Amino acid sequence: AAEIAAGPMGPALKKLLQFLHQTIAALADAAQSDVALRLYLEAAQLADAAGMEPIAYEFFERAMTIYEDEISDSQAQKTALSVVVGTLQRCVGFTTESRDSLVHKATGYSARLLKKPDQCVAVAACSHLFWGPLGVNGAARDADSVAVCLKKSLKIASAAQQAAATTGAGAGDALALFITLLNKYLYFFEQGCPSVTPTVLRGLLEVISNELSSGEVQMPPDVEAYYSATLRHIRHQKAKGGEAGARYDGLTV
Repeated sequence: AAEIAAGPMGPALKKLLQFLHQTIAALADAAQSDVALRLYLEAAQLADAAGMEPIAYEFFERAMTIYEDEISDSQAQKTALSVVVGTLQRCVGFTTESRDSLVHKATGYSARLLKKPDQCVAVAACSHLFWGPLGVNGAARDADSVAVCLKKSLKIASAAQQAAATTGAGAGDALALFITLLNKYLYFFEQGCPSVTPTVLRGLLEVISNELSSGEVQMPPDVEAYYSATLRHIRHQKAKGGEAGARYDGLTV
């Protein structure tokens, strides 16, 4: 990436990015906030791939300013934030300081979404910002921060579960959050993240099993299918044998 910025195409690409900046700013001024935010993020990813880190950071800053100042509808916030987090996950050229600043903002936005289920899912999605694919240069590998994100999500899911028990409504939605988080934990477990252990997975499986055995929770068909697929995946991994199967020996489904 740095070779592109320093090579013969560097000046032309920089001019293109400057033009994009002006064009997107005009869209933002014309009250096209959603479109402008997405385009800023697309431009940020392009600048990152070209090794132009300061420009990529500026595009992210602009996108986040639009998020903060212009997007007030809760559904629009949820959608926009998923794009912000997904784009940031794919960018690997930031300095540690710049990346930490952007990740801190993204996780903060996630925790402040209006609805608890949206908070839970968004905070869990931020865990991927701390654990990139192995072998990708610049990818983050911070197991402790992964654990912090997932624990925050679990806390929100537990609060939703308690609220459902108090009000008598929403138990199925709360259970769906735990199933979603189980799959997040399984992903990081399979990726070798050391902060995700069989003990944590057993605890989550037990919470879900206890809720189901109470007979008081009615799962929507799509959530039930998702959970069944998750259990099948665990059984399949256990049956593999060898090192992969041994990792799952401590899980009973």
